[in-house]
Amino acid sequence: MRIGIGVGKHEPPVEHGKVQLKVGDVRGFNVGDVFEGEIKDIRHNLMVIRLLASNQLVMAKFSEQIEVNIGDSFLFQVKDKMGDQLVIRPYVEEDLSPKDQKVMRAIEEAELPVNDKNINLVKSLIDAGQPINKSSLHKFKQLSIIHKDFPVQDIIFLEKHNLPITKANMEQFGHYKGDEHSIVDQFDGLMVSIENKFVHLATEGTSQQLMDFHLTLQEGLNNFPEFESGFSNNLSQEQAEIVYNILKGVTEFNIEKDSFLGKSSKEIFEIINKLPMEKQEEVILKAFNERVYEPLLKDVILDKLFIKPEEVKKDNLVGYYKGLESLLESTVVNTSNEPNHQTLESLKDNLDFMKDLNQIVNYIQIPLKFKNQNVHSDLYVYKNPNKSKRDGKNISMLLRLDLAYLGRLDVFMDKKDKTINSQFFIEKEKTKTLLNDNMIHLVTALRDKGYILNPQIVNKSSEFSFPKDCIMEDVKSTNHLQRFSFDIRV
Repeated sequence: MRIGIGVGKHEPPVEHGKVQLKVGDVRGFNVGDVFEGEIKDIRHNLMVIRLLASNQLVMAKFSEQIEVNIGDSFLFQVKDKMGDQLVIRPYVEEDLSPKDQKVMRAIEEAELPVNDKNINLVKSLIDAGQPINKSSLHKFKQLSIIHKDFPVQDIIFLEKHNLPITKANMEQFGHYKGDEHSIVDQFDGLMVSIENKFVHLATEGTSQQLMDFHLTLQEGLNNFPEFESGFSNNLSQEQAEIVYNILKGVTEFNIEKDSFLGKSSKEIFEIINKLPMEKQEEVILKAFNERVYEPLLKDVILDKLFIKPEEVKKDNLVGYYKGLESLLESTVVNTSNEPNHQTLESLKDNLDFMKDLNQIVNYIQIPLKFKNQNVHSDLYVYKNPNKSKRDGKNISMLLRLDLAYLGRLDVFMDKKDKTINSQFFIEKEKTKTLLNDNMIHLVTALRDKGYILNPQIVNKSSEFSFPKDCIMEDVKSTNHLQRFSFDIRV
């Protein structure tokens, strides 16, 4: 609401709702006095202001037209007195800090109201190293109105780095700041959506529709790179026997039962997919009716969704994400009416935001597969543009572990030639005991590779925040810095 000083006009008593506000005496105020207050009510040109220091209410008018709202707080200066009313203006106090004076001047020059939102906007722009001229303030004020459900600091970050300011990106940025960005956590929604789709097709669709969805998923899975190393998921013996009997009844199956029961879910799935189409359809329908198709498909998909540590190479990661996008695209299209479709859209938005994020930092999530668990990991790589790409002797690294039993464990390592200085930041005392008992194994393993490890255990959590500690605006170190963040649920 834009209000200003009234001229020669009597104002009616001011009421707040149905309760008349008791306005105090203003005789104690002198021209030039400064006070901090909150606007409690507005009637035409007249305001009721609560003094924050004493809770007293005073009646006042602005000396110029300024846009304000009930609830706004300001630093005011008395310009004049008119009977029982003050004539005031927002005040830039001379002894404010240089930054605060800069903030106030920027707001006034932009002809914006001096309120908490605009003060926060200007301070956020200054902190981000962005212009605070009139054009910039009005631009970000408009963006903050459009995206009113999101912090202005997030809007500034995306705009500064030329990232698309969309609702999806704002939500994903919030997930990353809140450490809720793991695609691994979203895989459950993907699996549930696929399972629900098959149940729907089996009960309300046709066998051809069910088979078409199977082939669509198979095509998506085929886009993942093939890995030979490591281990795969297996059906239970009872489930494997059911699949074996189905295959024996439908095809001329000549594999020994004991040999078949020892095969992984991936190998069984490949046997089915090599059958003639009519036989393949019959086996899949029977397996679905016997409730062994879903666990078989789940094992196969999970086997594709997680990468073994020895398979983490650039080409494999590129192929992995192409496969994941293909699988997700086919699933999103085919499950658009499912209840958890929004979960799939969020996963897709996560992948898209990851691509955008790579414009400003080398970053990728790597879902890792170990023998007894699947693991979410983040990989950030920082490079000093002034150093040669071949200079790899000095490297700094952060490894983040979030363990169910041990709590958060952050490991900082600084490698100079063959010497590694490390700090282990722990939350729980039992973590220290475990580290002390096993540190010799790490020291020995690194020594066998030609490295000297100097470990130190610190009994406190490290401070880490996204994006401040992930995206380095100005790499001052002469070292390359690699950060690994693992969120492991044991």
